[in-house]
Amino acid sequence: MLWRKLEGIGLPDGCTDLIMFWYSKQVNYVRWANEYSEPYRMQCRVRQGGLISPRLFNLYVDALIRELSGMRVGCHIGNVCVSNISYANDMVLLAPSVSALRTLIGACERFDVSHGLLYNTKKSQFRVFKAGSKYPKVVPPNTLCNAPLERVYKFKYLGHIVTDSTKDDEDIERERRALSVRANMLVHRFGRCTDTVKITLFKAYSLYIVIFV
Repeated sequence: MLWRKLEGIGLPDGCTDLIMFWYSKQVNYVRWANEYSEPYRMQCRVRQGGLISPRLFNLYVDALIRELSGMRVGCHIGNVCVSNISYANDMVLLAPSVSALRTLIGACERFDVSHGLLYNTKKSQFRVFKAGSKYPKVVPPNTLCNAPLERVYKFKYLGHIVTDSTKDDEDIERERRALSVRANMLVHRFGRCTDTVKITLFKAYSLYIVIFV
């Protein structure tokens, strides 16, 4: 399926053949201590950490994103209809109603069948946001590939915790704790160093947290 998609975007035959040859010759090992398993081949997925892997994956799922975006059943922000937010293999579906959500899920299920994908239904969840002061307590069940989806009241997406209040309090508290842990680690390990060294280490290990907060 991926090779056909590469041909469909007009990639020169030599480039497609090179990628196919590369993937056909790759083998994997499992290392335990100083021992290695017998070599084996991966039958699916793009290479983990490969420089072209994100582009190959994006090409593979591009048709699904285009279909979801073109269905016009998502949440409207002004004149823009947003039905999905996707980053690599992490996808969020946005729908104004249960029926719209089921329509989007149906498109994902059809894509799953036609492209040989397998959704992790145990990690797939749904939540309901408030509409002004309205907040339904009873919501019809939803399924993905015949597996029931758990209703949650907060979830984490790309490291960010999304809550009912739509505030960043939990994210800030988590980063504050992480900052404290890193600062205590530096004090414990480098307590005898000069202030200049300590400041340099603090900036290297913790500055990004301070900026985020």
